[in-house]
Amino acid sequence: MTGLVQEWHREGRDGPSPEEAARVILALAEIVGSVHRLNPPIVHRDLKPGNILVTDLSGTGRFRITDFGIGSAAAAVEIAATMEGRSRPEASQPVSGYSALYAPPQQRRGNPAMP
Repeated sequence: MTGLVQEWHREGRDGPSPEEAARVILALAEIVGSVHRLNPPIVHRDLKPGNILVTDLSGTGRFRITDFGIGSAAAAVEIAATMEGRSRPEASQPVSGYSALYAPPQQRRGNPAMP
């Protein structure tokens, strides 16, 4: 993602147009939404620009989200706890491995991540 932002600046712009920003956000939301709809769902837990790869800087841009490792492990623990009737599994209190700057408030408070 950093490369895409640098490309916008090389073009002499301060950032994307509203249309470009909307396209990027929509593409990323579709990717994240697809893993949230899995059974069991996967919650990334560390989604940040450094975990977003852009494979095509020209034109439409193709995005890949990386580093699902902690999200998959944490999701499995959360799902197992829910299935056993526990509301907050001990194994995930707190789960480290996220970037505080990009973490949602509930995750920073130590609450379970929700898809």
